Amino acid sequence: MVLSLLNLVVFAAAPALPQHAVGAAFISRETKTEVELTLRFDQAVVTDAPALPEGKAALSFKPKVAVEHEVWLWDSAGKLINLGKPSFTFRFSCENDAGLRAQAVAKVMVKKGQLPRALSPVNNAWKVVGFAVVGAPVPRPALTTKEPQTIHFVADLDGDGTVDARLSGSQDDAMNCGEPEKHGAQWSVDLEGETKRMALRCCGP
Repeated sequence: MVLSLLNLVVFAAAPALPQHAVGAAFISRETKTEVELTLRFDQAVVTDAPALPEGKAALSFKPKVAVEHEVWLWDSAGKLINLGKPSFTFRFSCENDAGLRAQAVAKVMVKKGQLPRALSPVNNAWKVVGFAVVGAPVPRPALTTKEPQTIHFVADLDGDGTVDARLSGSQDDAMNCGEPEKHGAQWSVDLEGETKRMALRCCGP
């Protein structure tokens, strides 16, 4: 029995961010010369993602997430900068009617002088600045769905001349995103790629 449990521990696959995974980057801290970015990838793109434990244990559950390919920062004008291979952890992100959700999250410092163009954060959406893309993007179909949302960033990740990913904000009717200073403008940040929407900010019941 003990040996069987040890085998499960040894051979259990670790969570990983595969090449082509797409998430988003948000400004979490800024100085005159540097900017700290928080990278967030929804659990849907994490391979071998573990189930979150129930209750308060979910808050301290933060296994490491492997990333074998370098992560690139993109905005609507294209690639911005290589962010290397940040140290990701898989952690609780929210709980609502859809159940428990988690993300692969990492922080990385970027020197402003290394950026080929200035970042354009969206101030009412966690200061989102664009896409985080693992390795080389995979060819993907153009987006054809139209959503009643404010679109912050779009990208042509595979270079075929058509938009295949967008970051958009949807109004939070539950008003529980904790931003009363934004004059009631509550937003969720969603990544859209192909036909899937991956919530990167959890709001609502």
